[in-house]
Amino acid sequence: MPEARQGALRVLEAARAADVKRIVLTSSMVAMMYRPNRPAQILVTETDWNDPGWKQLSAYIVSKTRAGKAAWDWADKNGWKPRLTVVNPGFVLGPALDDEAPRSKLRGIKAELRRSRTRLRSEELRRGSPCLSSLQQAAGYSGEGE
Repeated sequence: MPEARQGALRVLEAARAADVKRIVLTSSMVAMMYRPNRPAQILVTETDWNDPGWKQLSAYIVSKTRAGKAAWDWADKNGWKPRLTVVNPGFVLGPALDDEAPRSKLRGIKAELRRSRTRLRSEELRRGSPCLSSLQQAAGYSGEGE
């Protein structure tokens, strides 16, 4: 899916044209945490990226990986590394965009948790799952035209 990569680069180019002070890209942990023979527990850092050529990855995961890497490559090439922040949450909870979303999303989350091979304690789920307002705060977004 080249659209994710191209979309990230279009946003960065628009930010440069507008000379914004900071840009925050919200991606996903899936761009960084999958690798062959991965141990059950890993520490993921900004240097960890999936290998997009690994056949076990879905198109979604590959697109997130390529978009994130492209954003950092662009920032490095254009001297924008200090202006770019990338947040890679594992799971985000927040308000719905429409009336149907709460029901359908909650059904999907419930089904996914039931399929899980291991049961997650609520503490473990919260640790890697920020709510939307936490991401907005991390990005410095107040919702008041910033």
